[in-house]
Amino acid sequence: MPLSHPTLPRRIVTALVAALTLTSATGQPAGDNPFHGNWSGTAQFQLNVGGKVDAAAHSVSDLALTLDPKGRVVGNAPENGCRFLGITTPGATVQMINLDVTLSTCRYPPFNRRFNGTIIWSPNSQTGVLNLASNQIGLGKAEIYDIKATLRK
Repeated sequence: MPLSHPTLPRRIVTALVAALTLTSATGQPAGDNPFHGNWSGTAQFQLNVGGKVDAAAHSVSDLALTLDPKGRVVGNAPENGCRFLGITTPGATVQMINLDVTLSTCRYPPFNRRFNGTIIWSPNSQTGVLNLASNQIGLGKAEIYDIKATLRK
């Protein structure tokens, strides 16, 4: 079947095919993925239980994450002992990537759990804003865990 559309000129169809060909399987422009590599910055870890911040869970730590081209995430936050392991998936735009990570070895044990979130890339500041969350809703009690950071490559 010929690749054409009755109302689109052939050169536009060719340009669209070329643009789609340049997009990698991760949804990022080929050769222009800002996410792969080593990221570092200071992260804040918080827990809100029933609308109140749990002071014992609060910590601020250096954070180092590595995102490899195959979608694997590894990292650590040495001050609170948390280790990160998980995957990435394409985000809604080329400046966003989704993370699905599990934390382990945290000194505050309830943080040893699965988190989901994003890194949003800002080309102007050359930074990535990390937002991760994990929620647990029980009878009469909601626990909202979050990790936030501004990271640099």
